[in-house]
Amino acid sequence: MTRPEREAAVNMPELPEIENVVRALRADLEGARLGRVRYWRRGVVYGVSRSLDGVLRGRVVEAVGRTGKRIEIRLSGDMRMYAHLGMTGHLAVLPAGEEWAPHTHLCVDLAGREAQLRFRDVRRFGGIWLRGAHARHRGRPLPAAGPDVLALGLRRFREVMRRPRQIKALFLDQRALAGMGNIYCDEVLFRCGVHPLRKASTLRDDDVKRLYQCVRRVLHAAIRSGGSTVRDYRGARNERGAYQRRHQVYGRAGQRCYRCGAVLVRMQAAGRGTVICPCCQPSPT
Repeated sequence: MTRPEREAAVNMPELPEIENVVRALRADLEGARLGRVRYWRRGVVYGVSRSLDGVLRGRVVEAVGRTGKRIEIRLSGDMRMYAHLGMTGHLAVLPAGEEWAPHTHLCVDLAGREAQLRFRDVRRFGGIWLRGAHARHRGRPLPAAGPDVLALGLRRFREVMRRPRQIKALFLDQRALAGMGNIYCDEVLFRCGVHPLRKASTLRDDDVKRLYQCVRRVLHAAIRSGGSTVRDYRGARNERGAYQRRHQVYGRAGQRCYRCGAVLVRMQAAGRGTVICPCCQPSPT
């Protein structure tokens, strides 16, 4: 496996992929009452101080949403279930009679329906966290999620961009801006002509506005395309994303820039493999 292939193998679903999962779950789950709960692996569900079946059975799903890459399911009785898909996680409502896929770790019956909420995760970097009554912090902490990048207005976005950090490192920091990962960082920065090592605080006001608009344009386009399936990602209905066909730089090191014809270059930024156009994204030094 080549180095770019290895990097592609470890990409986590980002905001557009999670948004598509949430939309499917919202249609299938909201208003459902939870029935029998089964799980087969410790280290998958966190925050339970007693029987998981006893905690969840009978609760009604009131709302399904997300912050950044984190799925949030609000249950009756002031309880929340958070899901993080990690690298290979898959959370979906499936027919009760459907064959169980390998690495299925959690199954929740939906009362009165021939359907089940199932969570599977091959590499087990994802998980389920409970918060509220009968839940306490136990085991691995819930991944951090700052303000959702699509929920921010321009004014708040400008405040975040005043930090003297490299722009890609700032985008990847989920505590600063939740939702973006390696794929969409590279795509946004290329489209805006911003080098990933440039300090965010050096951007002019018009640069920040253009970057803000570009973030929204790219992420919304990716959501409409079902996200990007580079390797493992499938939506809640097992569908592949299509936005990878529109990638301008991600995964294209050594190929020609669609805009200027220069050879795209692979570099390291914020500890991640990064692809840029050396002409369209001039170095800050």
